[in-house]
Formats: sequence, C-alpha cells, structure tokens
Amino acid sequence: MHNTEEAAAFGGLQLLASQFGLGIVTVQTAFALRTPPEVNLMTLQPPNVFIDGLQNLTGVVEADNLRRDFTFNLKITRPDHPIEIKVGDLLAAVLPIPRGFVERFEMIDAYEAVSPDTVALEQQTARDFGREREEVDAKNKRGVGRRYFKGEDVYGQRFEHSHQQVLTAPGATRRTRKPRS
Repeated sequence: MHNTEEAAAFGGLQLLASQFGLGIVTVQTAFALRTPPEVNLMTLQPPNVFIDGLQNLTGVVEADNLRRDFTFNLKITRPDHPIEIKVGDLLAAVLPIPRGFVERFEMIDAYEAVSPDTVALEQQTARDFGREREEVDAKNKRGVGRRYFKGEDVYGQRFEHSHQQVLTAPGATRRTRKPRS
C-alpha cells in the first residue's frame, strides 16, 4: 500500500512491508505530518520505550516539503524470535529539528577549544560527580542526580545557562512543582 487512500481502506491501520530485506521492516504511515518551513522531522526510537527484538532506525523527513504520508523503518534485532506488538504500542517518535541544525556543529578535540587547565577542571568535576553518585546519592532515598535536577553543579553552584527540567508538548497543561532540596 503506498498512499493514504489505500491505508484508509484498511481502517487507517499502519501498513508493514519488507522493502529492503535484512530484517528491516518499513512502516507506511496512514497520515501526513506538516511542519513550518525549514523544519524537518526526525523519526527515532520512542524515548524510554522498548519492544524486545525491534529497534527503530533513525531517519529525517522534510515534512515541510513532503506532500504525502511517509515511511519509517524498524530493524528486527533477534532473528527467529517472536516479536509482540500490542495495540497502542509506540513504534516510533518524531522530533522537530531545524533543517541544517546538526550540520552547524563540528566535533573538535577539547584541547583545540579550551586550555589544558579547563580540560583538567572539567575532568575533575566529572570525577567528583561520579564520586557523589556512588558515595552520597546511592544512600539518598530519592536516588541519584538531585543536583542536576535542581540546576546546580557538584559544588553547589547554579548552572550558568538556563536549565530545563521537563519537556512539555505544545498545548499540554504543564504541572509545576517546587524542586526538592
């Protein structure tokens, strides 16, 4: 099935096919998504959702230019293993990403960007965070990472830049609460 009309004939269900072989399953969506100009949609594994034997392959769709439904691909990771997909299981997620955003970055060695003293300080901070997680947070009934949640580093200093604790979907009601100390 290659279009929304054909999918609608099957009750709007997602259609699955093997177009590439090698354990790759293509999911033909029964809907189209549109984004503002210059915004792509990245298809990826739904965060914190796992189906045993199945992995989402990451892809990018120019949803501002595409005038039809689109596909995404899944990889079967365990041959000859039954894969159970229940009604309502999430097979993929989409994340809006400005076109060209990733290409604007270049990976460089830290020693090319900052002084050796700054690199040493960052490494020491990472060790101190690790030690705190193992020695202090492990005994904390609330678990690990409370400093990060509160927006401070291992030395109790507030983050220099803004700190986002949660993602809120557009149109969703956001509950607010005071961070625990």
